[in-house]
Amino acid sequence: MKNYLLKGDINGIQNFIYNVYEGKGGVAKILRARSFYISILPDVVIKYIKDRMGKNWQCEIVLNGGGGFILRIKTNQEKDIFEKELENIRRDIESFLLRELHGEIGITFGYIEEKWDNGNFDSLNKELDAEKRRKFKTVLDEGRALSKSEDGVFFLEEPGKTKSNRKCVICRTFFEENTDICNFCKGLKKLGTLLPRSLEKEIIKRESKDKTFQFIIGERTYFLHLNNKCKGNKNPLITVPLLKRDLTVEDIEKYQLSEDVKDLEEGLVAPFEVIALYAKGDKKLGYLIMDVDNLGLLFGKISNVELQEAVSKRIDRFFKEKVSEIAIENFKPKDNELGLLDKTEIYILYAGGDDLFAIGPWDRLLDFAVMVNEAFEKFAKSLNEDREIAELLRKEKRKDKIVFYQKNKNGEKKGLSLSAGFVAVKPKFTVRMAARMCQDEEKRAKNGGKDSIGAFRDVLSWETVTHLIDECKNKWIPYVEEEEIPRRFFYRLYKLYLKMMERESKDMSFYPLMHYTIARTIKNEQVRNEVIELVNSVENRKVKFLCNYILTATRGRK
Repeated sequence: MKNYLLKGDINGIQNFIYNVYEGKGGVAKILRARSFYISILPDVVIKYIKDRMGKNWQCEIVLNGGGGFILRIKTNQEKDIFEKELENIRRDIESFLLRELHGEIGITFGYIEEKWDNGNFDSLNKELDAEKRRKFKTVLDEGRALSKSEDGVFFLEEPGKTKSNRKCVICRTFFEENTDICNFCKGLKKLGTLLPRSLEKEIIKRESKDKTFQFIIGERTYFLHLNNKCKGNKNPLITVPLLKRDLTVEDIEKYQLSEDVKDLEEGLVAPFEVIALYAKGDKKLGYLIMDVDNLGLLFGKISNVELQEAVSKRIDRFFKEKVSEIAIENFKPKDNELGLLDKTEIYILYAGGDDLFAIGPWDRLLDFAVMVNEAFEKFAKSLNEDREIAELLRKEKRKDKIVFYQKNKNGEKKGLSLSAGFVAVKPKFTVRMAARMCQDEEKRAKNGGKDSIGAFRDVLSWETVTHLIDECKNKWIPYVEEEEIPRRFFYRLYKLYLKMMERESKDMSFYPLMHYTIARTIKNEQVRNEVIELVNSVENRKVKFLCNYILTATRGRK
């Protein structure tokens, strides 16, 4: 009997999740549904592969998480039969992805015959890299893929059939029916409505009354079943802020909310406008993207598939369980005059694999990012002490090069860390654009050395951002609130810094100009000395972050 390792990688995940236009509202529902859809897609594909292979093949899951999977397939049939069956399976899955998702999502397959002397993971990755150039090849070779939209998306069409297509106002792809929203987005809206109340998920073959979604692959149909009647103290499948009470006409007038929220009742997912009310100062939403640094580099040194599986599962569990726990236990809405939010202030759109995407009141979300990073650092340290991982590590030829977490006396780190991108925007700002801006900030953090966060046009280490947030909260913001420092001082500091100190040739007249401003505007001698110290050290400070944080937190003051 021969053993094969089959790896599947899902491509285009982030583009798929964020490709949502404002349409007719319900963007948050669509976003959480798209995120969830991607998280269960590997389960559906694995179920199809196992069913398709039938009794002649033994198929076990080695890894399922992080947007991909590895299966161990045992068979006594010849290799050419195995390859032919695998190609048929691939054709059915690619047809399904083109038909249902218009090519936004692809799956790359690679397989090897398993060896018993390690080196499997390296070989499997090389095979997968080669296959990335053949995405959708099985279907495209048949000549049935035609251009579906102005964005160059593909779809399958029956030859000779003419269509009168409309554009979906949510996903901007074309479809046949005479409505504004395609069936796929309608299904996602329903899914997004049910998720906050759902405690368990299951992919089943039989249709039930409470089916949410169906997946037709080849000649087989699978249904997503959501359960909201589980015993015990289980958290919902997704973590979102809920409304603590009905929204009234008085609330809408008092907080200047839009008419879109007038009929929302207790227990429903809180709209972005309400979440933003919990922000300090300017009522802005924060958007946060975080993911693991150096994971590909780490896995590139691992030759044992089981070791990669053990590490991947633990990272996936951290994002799925620990991140949600942090949001629920540490970011409960404070009892204040609002009394509008229940459960948490943090809206987790996606957390799993090796990354997360969250929304919340801008200042609280920054605190959340810092707390998640602290928890991840402890988690990375724990991998060094994990017995199962230690046992698997002994079998590795390059075990001395595999570093999960190290920190020397000088504070220099090696191994796994987190990088993040953060933006603060008005609650009505386009979600899709905010997500893109977050990605840009994260890229700046990655390019700036990793283990950092891009926020307010600055890149900061986690130690620096933690210190600056504390400094703003405990010193500068109280000074502004107590009118010891005019708010406009930080606005001038920010503008002059951008104009004079960010150029290749710095304009040193910045310093006398700022000292003149200090002398004119700050009367308290102790406060003035602290401000002088800040200005004199401006070239070694993250001024853009500091000023933006203070100005956003004190919006509405002079």
